[in-house]
Amino acid sequence: MTIRIAHKTREEWLADRKKDITSTDVSALFGVSPYKSYRRLWEQKKHGHDDSIYETERMRAGLYLESGIASWAIDELKREHGHIIGEKVDTYERDEADRMGSSFDWILIDCNGQKMILEIKNVDAYMFKRNWGIDENGGIVAPLHIELQLQHQLELTGIDVGYFGVLVGGNSLNIVMRDRNRRVGQNIRRRSEERRVG
Repeated sequence: MTIRIAHKTREEWLADRKKDITSTDVSALFGVSPYKSYRRLWEQKKHGHDDSIYETERMRAGLYLESGIASWAIDELKREHGHIIGEKVDTYERDEADRMGSSFDWILIDCNGQKMILEIKNVDAYMFKRNWGIDENGGIVAPLHIELQLQHQLELTGIDVGYFGVLVGGNSLNIVMRDRNRRVGQNIRRRSEERRVG
């Protein structure tokens, strides 16, 4: 069962993250993380080390720009799909049984009450051209670690649809929809549960 936790401090949030496979950890379970190896992930969870990534200037820019990118993405989705409400998520979602957890960006709610996840990305043009792809239908494909991040969030919450709101080069917004892939989600859940170390 998933619970929602409102942490009072960053220290409380980090303490819970140490217990779980988070949506930023999940790619290491599959050996495709650009930030850490599977072994490093295991050591961090076993010993309760801080797994936060060194904050770069680009990451800080993304935090400052997140609300603006989200507002733009929500407006574009409203034009295409009608009434949508966007809510910033300030809580930590946790499934203690399978040791999964996530702090994600935004929840969208449509006129039928359906919830969707909106994951914001701020990408410079060079990195987008280098690391992002185009599928056979002309759709955008995120790097695998980012695709897994969203699938982890969808599996954890039970939500069936997610979006990437990707700002490229500071002036080009791309909105990419993803359906929940239950096979991938179950594989994530199984691997997360197998990595229980404490």
